[in-house]
Amino acid sequence: MAVAPLVIACGALASELRAVLKAQGLADAVEVMYLPANLHNRPERIVPELEPLLDAAADRHRAVFVAYADCGTGGALDALLERHPEATRLPGSHCYEFFSGTEQFEAIHWARSSSPTSSPSTSNHCSGKGSVSIGTQSFSISTSATTGEWC
Repeated sequence: MAVAPLVIACGALASELRAVLKAQGLADAVEVMYLPANLHNRPERIVPELEPLLDAAADRHRAVFVAYADCGTGGALDALLERHPEATRLPGSHCYEFFSGTEQFEAIHWARSSSPTSSPSTSNHCSGKGSVSIGTQSFSISTSATTGEWC
């Protein structure tokens, strides 16, 4: 019996990921494990949290999708994933970039970079499209399924 692909996600994206998986008919096709949402603000802890989970998945020859972009790890996440060919991650430098699209994310980030109290995560910019691969399947995702303020 085949083992369902594993999605390891940032807890800060739980609502959005649930909506996307439901909209794509994948809610029962994958197992989702959410890491603590506070890692979203502590990127140096992302790789140490992910590493044992990826090691365990590799032992089972299990496909893994890591629902994080680089998210402030400074390339450490990519270095970890180089040792785990069964795992892929969100493209881009930040998970919000995936949802909004690179151009819009950069525009928002640039516009808000002079404000110490604002960031892309405090605005509603969830109108992007993208695709992810889980195992051998690739899925197009439209974040219109996640309307409303999620950031």
